Amino acid sequence: MDIDSDEPFKYDDFTKPDSPRNWAEPPTGGIDACKEIVLRIREIPAEVPIALGVFGDWGSGKTSVLKGVEHYCAARPAEYKVCWFDAWKYQNESNLIVPLLLEMEQALPTKDKLLESAAKIAKAVALGLGDSLLRMTASIKVEDILKYESIVLDRSIRYVSEYRELHGKISDAVRSLSAKGRLVLIIDDLDRCLPERAVALLTALQVHFHIPRLVVLLGLNDSVLAGYLEETYRPKESKPYFDGRAFLQKLVQWSIHLPSVPLETIAEPFFGNLGDAQEILKRLPSLPYRTWKRVAVRFKGTDDVKNAQVRAFLAVTDECMPGLARLLRERWDLSGQLREHFTVSDTLAPEKLKELLSGGVLRAEAQYETYERMHAILTKKKPE
Repeated sequence: MDIDSDEPFKYDDFTKPDSPRNWAEPPTGGIDACKEIVLRIREIPAEVPIALGVFGDWGSGKTSVLKGVEHYCAARPAEYKVCWFDAWKYQNESNLIVPLLLEMEQALPTKDKLLESAAKIAKAVALGLGDSLLRMTASIKVEDILKYESIVLDRSIRYVSEYRELHGKISDAVRSLSAKGRLVLIIDDLDRCLPERAVALLTALQVHFHIPRLVVLLGLNDSVLAGYLEETYRPKESKPYFDGRAFLQKLVQWSIHLPSVPLETIAEPFFGNLGDAQEILKRLPSLPYRTWKRVAVRFKGTDDVKNAQVRAFLAVTDECMPGLARLLRERWDLSGQLREHFTVSDTLAPEKLKELLSGGVLRAEAQYETYERMHAILTKKKPE
């Protein structure tokens, strides 16, 4: 099974001729990562539940890949219905499953079933629904919700009761699609939500969304979510060795990880002619796509148009070492000495650097780390 090169992954990041997002290899993102995900969906029978992950650091391009898959599926309405859920948009909701069900209800042809479940669940968690119901539907009145205020007293019982019905309601709603249809549920930015809400939704996905003809596609920072999970479950004595990453791997059947990006991948479209600046930038380790973009904006936005290495150094410290950047802004004398060494000699001897940084300017506990990070940039040794 294959996908032709002209398949419609028409998200802007992929269609611009000079976009560094159109990378060649699936592990690094771009259109080929979208194809890899779609192939996984197509090769698994529709009756088999699927949960897939797009993992990576913040700024690595997860949303772009998810958008590419969304455009592919939306172009085939006979095969796929798409529900995009931006978890961060609803971060103030007490229970993320309420707005999620409402978004799913909009994508499915069968109305009211999930809407009813969403209303019941919201009531069962003590009216903690924010304004999602009021914002997304006019069929439930404020007065109708408020008369359930007494539910606070037995919310735990109602909470369990409504969740027992939830699995069947979702399954029935998904089966209302055409014979070959699937619902593709894309969840983005869950790692930006409060830990307890992100963990609650992940748990609900594991229990209630393992349903035939439902494809769940998660875009998240797996390191952050693993930490959230461990903070939630590890303190309990019954699970002292709880592994957050293992939980995520059980939640998804397959995942693709978008790594950080080496300079050579984005040098031309982001920086143009680097010139002498390359001597600084090429010593950096691979960085997330968005971080490179911000470095490029700072690099091009500086008033110093002559000294490329100085500009590169300032851009890197501003974006990658904000603590050091604040120090240099506060201590103009130290900043001037560093700048002078770059301008005059294009290098900064390690012993001089250490002398500048340890001369009482930095707190003792910050000296070593700052020196090590700067030294890694100013020499060709990459940090461990």
